[in-house]
Amino acid sequence: MTTGRHTASSPLGATITTVLSMALVLLLAGTMAAMGIVASRLVAQVQECAAVNLSVANSVVPTQLDSLNTAIASMPQVARTHVVTRSEALQQWKDETGEDLVELLGENPLNASIEVGVKAQWASSDSLLALKQQLEQLPGVVDASTTTRDVDNIMGNARSMLVAMAVAVVVMLVIAVALIMSMVKLLTYSQRFHIHTMTLVGARTWFIVKPYMWRGAAMGLVAAIIAAAALTAVWAAMMHSHDSLSHALAQCLEWRDMATVAALMAILGAIVGGTAAALAARRYTRSTHEELFS
Repeated sequence: MTTGRHTASSPLGATITTVLSMALVLLLAGTMAAMGIVASRLVAQVQECAAVNLSVANSVVPTQLDSLNTAIASMPQVARTHVVTRSEALQQWKDETGEDLVELLGENPLNASIEVGVKAQWASSDSLLALKQQLEQLPGVVDASTTTRDVDNIMGNARSMLVAMAVAVVVMLVIAVALIMSMVKLLTYSQRFHIHTMTLVGARTWFIVKPYMWRGAAMGLVAAIIAAAALTAVWAAMMHSHDSLSHALAQCLEWRDMATVAALMAILGAIVGGTAAALAARRYTRSTHEELFS
């Protein structure tokens, strides 16, 4: 049986090529994960665009309007409220049409209004109708309206987009795992005669496999660092881009999101790289001399 420490060395060029290839695969997987986060954030923003519009009686004075708005904002379903007073509504009408209703009619006929935005989990037609009925019972509210059909269409499209993104992320992860395992196994293949020789002199399987496993894990970790750095650089460039679409998409991601994606890439690279190297090395400890040439 052999004693002492052995190394699982490989040609530097092959190692660098494998690490860069793994980094590219992890970059693609990380990009898909980041896109999935962006898609979910966009869907949440679209969901919170669902709203109930309230018309308030003209008899409601400003202090009562503020109290009504405060009561509505405290409801668990409500994400935001926006009050338009009678004077603001009159000015908006004048800006849009050029007509002064006070001069024409002698008084301001417009009602104050409150737009009530709901939280994402309540952005469905049933929830909106229930909230609408609840708000209609409040004192001072004369009318409430919501576009439930538009909400259902938006939610249907949003769910389809999220399902498509989830499927794409899963497929990308499967492809990434398969490619990384293939690349690491191919690199380990070049060491098959070294592994077989150590087996012949009595080295135990774990003693042989362990350095290959750690090397594969280290390669996966280095590849993940490279991929994370590239993905973060692209995200930072988009954050400072003058293109409105790129900037808006980048704003859907935060530093903690990028850190999470980087951590997932590191875990994926280390686990898959180490596992692939260990499986490949273990296989060659059981191979006969003739099988090494097949």
